[in-house]
Amino acid sequence: MIRLAFSTVACPSWTLERVAAVAEELGFQGVELRSLISGVAGGGGGSASAPFASDPGLTSAEKARSIIDARGLEVCSIATGVRFDEPVFPPVIGYSLGVFDRPVRELKPYVSLASGVGAPFVRVFGFEAPEGSRRGKRLARKRTVERLRLAADACHKTGARLAIENGGDYPRGSDLASLIHEVNFPDIAACYCVLPAWEAGEEFASGVAALGDHLALARLVDFTDDGRPTAIGSGRIPCRRFVDAVNASRTAQWLVLEWDAAWVASDADPRAVLSASLAAVAPWLAPPAPHAARRVGV
Repeated sequence: MIRLAFSTVACPSWTLERVAAVAEELGFQGVELRSLISGVAGGGGGSASAPFASDPGLTSAEKARSIIDARGLEVCSIATGVRFDEPVFPPVIGYSLGVFDRPVRELKPYVSLASGVGAPFVRVFGFEAPEGSRRGKRLARKRTVERLRLAADACHKTGARLAIENGGDYPRGSDLASLIHEVNFPDIAACYCVLPAWEAGEEFASGVAALGDHLALARLVDFTDDGRPTAIGSGRIPCRRFVDAVNASRTAQWLVLEWDAAWVASDADPRAVLSASLAAVAPWLAPPAPHAARRVGV
C-alpha cells in the first residue's frame, strides 16, 4: 500500500525535531526533506530562499536519521532543485571550465546526504530548455540526457536512487517516461506530480501507465482559483482522480503531500493545513469495504 509523507516545503521554519513530531502526531509514515546544501533553491529553478530549518544538511546525517527513526518514520526522499538543462557557456571553453558537469557536482552532496539518512530517493528535475528553436530544443535534451546519465551513475550503489520529477519540457508522465527511457540507466525512478500533468491536459491513468515500473513517488498539491496554495482537496486541482490513478500503480511507494509555503507567503498554520490534507487524502487510499454477505432466508 502507498505510504503518506509530507514535504517540508510546507514548513520551512520548523526544525527537524518539530517536523518529525508533527508527522508522528498526525499519522504520516514519512517526510520528504527539502535541502539547499548545494545552494540550489526553488522548485526546478525557483527563486532564492532562506535555508530550511529542517534541512538535514545542517546537522550530521547520523543525528538527522536518529531524529526521524525515534518517531518511527522514514525519509522518503531528499528533494532538491537540481536541474540538468543549463546551456554550456562559453560554448567550447565551458566544457573545460566544468560547466557541463556542474549539475552533477551539485547533486553529489545530496546523494551523500540521502545515503546517510537512509532516504531511498533523491528528487531532481530534467526541466526545460531555454532555447526556443527546434535545434536548440534537441541540443538541450541531449545535454539533459547525458547529465542525467552521469547523475544516475553518481547514485549507483549508494542506496539512493535518482528520482526525476515531471515539469518544464516534460510535464506529462508520458513525457517523463520518454526522457527516462532515453537516459536508459538502471534504477532511475519517476516522481509524478499532479500539477504539471493536469496543466498539460494528461489523463492521469495514462501518465501512470506510461511511467510503469519507474513510478516510485507521486506528489499532490492543490491551489485555489486565484492561484494560492491550499489544503489538498479544497482547491481546483482534481487530486482525487490523481490519487485513484496512482493507487492503481504496482510500484508507487510514496504519496507526498505538499503545500508551497516556502515559495508563496501564507499566514496559515502548516500543521492545520497538513492535518486537513491528510484527512482528505487518507480515505482515498483506503481499500473499498467488502460488501456485506447477503443473508439467505430459511
